[in-house]
Amino acid sequence: MTTGAVASEDVIAELGASAEIGLLRERIATWLEGVDDELREPLSWALAGVPKHFRPLTLFACHRALLETPVGDAIELAFAVELMHNMSLVVDDVLDESEERRGIATVETKFGRLTALMASGYLVADAFDTAADDSFAVRHLAELLRRLGEPGGDWPAQFDWVRQWYQPLLEQRYADAIVRAGDLDQLERVAAGYATRSHFLTDLTLDPPSATSDEAGRPLLDEDYLILSTIHSAKGREWKAVFILNVVDGCIPSDMSTGTVEEIEEERRLLYVAMTRAKDQLALIVPHRFYVHGQARHGDKHLYASRTRFIPAGLVDQFGVRAWPPARRGAAPTQAGSTLTVDLAARLRGMWRHTG
Repeated sequence: MTTGAVASEDVIAELGASAEIGLLRERIATWLEGVDDELREPLSWALAGVPKHFRPLTLFACHRALLETPVGDAIELAFAVELMHNMSLVVDDVLDESEERRGIATVETKFGRLTALMASGYLVADAFDTAADDSFAVRHLAELLRRLGEPGGDWPAQFDWVRQWYQPLLEQRYADAIVRAGDLDQLERVAAGYATRSHFLTDLTLDPPSATSDEAGRPLLDEDYLILSTIHSAKGREWKAVFILNVVDGCIPSDMSTGTVEEIEEERRLLYVAMTRAKDQLALIVPHRFYVHGQARHGDKHLYASRTRFIPAGLVDQFGVRAWPPARRGAAPTQAGSTLTVDLAARLRGMWRHTG
């Protein structure tokens, strides 16, 4: 085996496509057994040498990461592409009058020009016959591959070309086409973050997504969830229940946005936006205190918080006021002026006994 073949096998293994390439080679061997006896030897010679299978590798990577086409369909498509590719090599050698390719005699050199042209016709005919069941796999795929192979191709527009070609097949083959289309939308947004197609395909092939999304089923108790959102991100959205945290001065309005009247009014509008996101239930959370950082683990150093200036005392009666933890019911009220006696010495002695 030559160095080129070793490198090709290494690439195939690195991309995790050894199984697919093995199936493709079996498909080619089976096809050669069924060709006309007169052309079996020149066709075998045309498909011999050290094939790199770069085009099938690209197809397998796309099918595995993007299209999720069953392996059988991917193998047939790759087989048709390999036949077309080798046909082009045979014809190119005839036109260029090449005597050898990669150190091996060309089909024309070994079997003559007429046999080479007959073999090329056989290859293209069987390639079209293989793809005959799919109207998109011939004309549209050929056009797509031509555009993708043009030098200086526009990326990520190339992703959109593939998407346009695949969309009819997606709708034809899958009942959950809408869900799968959503996955492709997300992948298209990811692709836009790459400078080149090769970088995108390399990352996607070596680290493909482990799963795709699906339509949500009936909700279960352990599937309950909470959406966290900033006020700015919540614009234009609504939820049945909304909880707004830290509705205190210094947070709403922010202490960084109270320098001018305009800034304060903008903070007021933000609170309005947050409150109007609720359709059924709205809770404004006003913490009683903020604990100071940088103190002992059980330290109680804190600051008291005041309700936001945007909800003055005159508006409080428009809200249902609740406290947490709730006050204990049935607790005996303390008499005015009563004192609580604490045996401090006894407590200190008890602490020393426990630590000793």
